[in-house]
Amino acid sequence: MKSKRMKALLFMSMAVLATACGKEEVNTAESQTQITEEASTEALQTQTSEEITGEAFMPNGFIEEKAQKNEFDSYEEVIGYLEAGQAYTYVDVLGSEEPILLVTEGTYDNQDGKNDAVSISAYVYLEDENGVSCGSMIASEGTAYPIAVKDGLLYSAGGHMIEADCISQETHALMVKSYISEDFDENGTAHYTGFIRSSNQVYEDGKEIDGADEDHQYQALWDEYADAEMVNFTVVQ
Repeated sequence: MKSKRMKALLFMSMAVLATACGKEEVNTAESQTQITEEASTEALQTQTSEEITGEAFMPNGFIEEKAQKNEFDSYEEVIGYLEAGQAYTYVDVLGSEEPILLVTEGTYDNQDGKNDAVSISAYVYLEDENGVSCGSMIASEGTAYPIAVKDGLLYSAGGHMIEADCISQETHALMVKSYISEDFDENGTAHYTGFIRSSNQVYEDGKEIDGADEDHQYQALWDEYADAEMVNFTVVQ
């Protein structure tokens, strides 16, 4: 009888021990699962936040990418983000009561003895009641065609195109006032395409240019560019 009681007690002890071990294993597994779930949730939240941040902010230009914002308090703040070799200038443009700001990532010497800091591209910054922001960008197609200005129009050009920009009366943003391009068919005959607006009203249809007999319009726009003053920039040291 004593032997049987001993065996019964031994079985009961083993059962209690097994149950306790089982509970410990379950608790450990549950803890590990909870830790894993918390880590996964945290990683997902971080990833989602980064994705949302990346989608929400799209820089307008190289300054905005550095500043991590698209709105500024003043032109001076924009200029403050420029690094050595980058440059800026102010120009009077049709449609804006105040000079507008142009900034560029680099300039070059035009080798004419007077225009030593010109550029073929620039970001255009405009100021309004909400502050300063980049309105657009102007660009020529090579160093033979630096940005120029005349009578409130900003000119950019290429081997077979010419463009004049100003500020829109309706939207207060940069707009194309005149643009003409030149193409050639298989016979070498030139064809001209584009338009010429008479004012800075962006919704004005203007005169459409489309034909081989529009070379005089194309040449007239080129003459305007030739008479314009090259835009010289102040280079940050």
